[in-house]
Amino acid sequence: MGVIIMQGNLLNDADIKALGKHLRTVREFKGLTREKAAKNGGVSLSWLQKLENGSNLNGTPDMQKLKNYCNSLAVMIELEYKYKL
Repeated sequence: MGVIIMQGNLLNDADIKALGKHLRTVREFKGLTREKAAKNGGVSLSWLQKLENGSNLNGTPDMQKLKNYCNSLAVMIELEYKYKL
């Protein structure tokens, strides 16, 4: 279903909304319910709902969770984010 490439310093709200929308489309295309997709991806249903709806994930989503979830959907994601502390 494609490659997602993200570049920048941090994920902003627009990035999270676009990513969530794309991943929802992929999940629906594969015929998966949110419940099944969350279980397969090792994430909670509430986390997935927030991601897909672009709602508050308390900042940038956990990148390991995001990577695991994308892998479960067979979506390659390349993260090139550099976090400035």
